[in-house]
Amino acid sequence: MRQKRHAAEQMFDQLWEADALLVSGSMVADVCKRIGVTKSTYRSWRASYARLEPAALGCLRTLEKGNARPKKFVAGLSVEIGILKEVARGTF
Repeated sequence: MRQKRHAAEQMFDQLWEADALLVSGSMVADVCKRIGVTKSTYRSWRASYARLEPAALGCLRTLEKGNARPKKFVAGLSVEIGILKEVARGTF
């Protein structure tokens, strides 16, 4: 089965909907079925996004975009380092 990728805004909205359903007396299993995620995914989202305010979500998005470039740079360097190690050992 193909994995779905949810945007942070979608996760946040679904958590708000889940909170409303839980307050009205629904069970967690019913809430997860209603928003279309598994219990483990719900718990993971709850741990990551439960304490965020709607305004903080924009800051989180900015930080994620800012971290993308250094991550790509480090990934490229690790590949280059691996290639250089192979050349130095003579196992190319």
